[in-house]
Amino acid sequence: MNKIKSLIKYSFVATSLALVLALALVLCLAPAPAALAQSGFKPLSDDEYRLYVENFPQYAAAEERLQRAWKILKASAPKDTQDAYLKDQRNWIKNGRHLRAGQLYRQSFSRVEAFTIATDERSAYLEDAVARETGSRPNMPIKPVAPEPAWTPEPARAPEPARAPEPAWTPEPARDQEPVRAPDPMPVPMPDPKPEPKQPPKIKILKNVKK
Repeated sequence: MNKIKSLIKYSFVATSLALVLALALVLCLAPAPAALAQSGFKPLSDDEYRLYVENFPQYAAAEERLQRAWKILKASAPKDTQDAYLKDQRNWIKNGRHLRAGQLYRQSFSRVEAFTIATDERSAYLEDAVARETGSRPNMPIKPVAPEPAWTPEPARAPEPARAPEPAWTPEPARDQEPVRAPDPMPVPMPDPKPEPKQPPKIKILKNVKK
């Protein structure tokens, strides 16, 4: 009976190590964080992390689920696999979370939605690891999340008053054409006046002069 338990325990350990190696291989083949940074998707900064935890209930619940699963896994995993799990978890925080969120972001999810989904997926992975180590899936209550406010459509805007149509263009009435004037008659050249005949000069007749 003890031999069967030992075989089951070591089979769980071998399976866990195989999954860890498979995940590491996937991360190695995935695009580097620098490639995502060049595409415009930045990693999750500390300030952004605190902002999401304090202001987005869905992300806060996903993060709480992740922390609980990790604590249970560290407490239940045998010592020979704890180092492998710890290394894998650190690698996920450094690269895996960012890579997965970048893939979701390119699928039209917002940043906070992308990191929330990536965190939930990691939590499910750790819960599966707990089930392999302990033989049962942990029952980890999740803090109830307040529902997001329902979307309400904007009130319909009052229609703008109809504008009076612009008056149709009417052509200007044709102007009366001025009557065509007859051309001025050509001037008739006048004949040159005839020169008056020259009269011979008058000769004075001298009377007899006394000598």
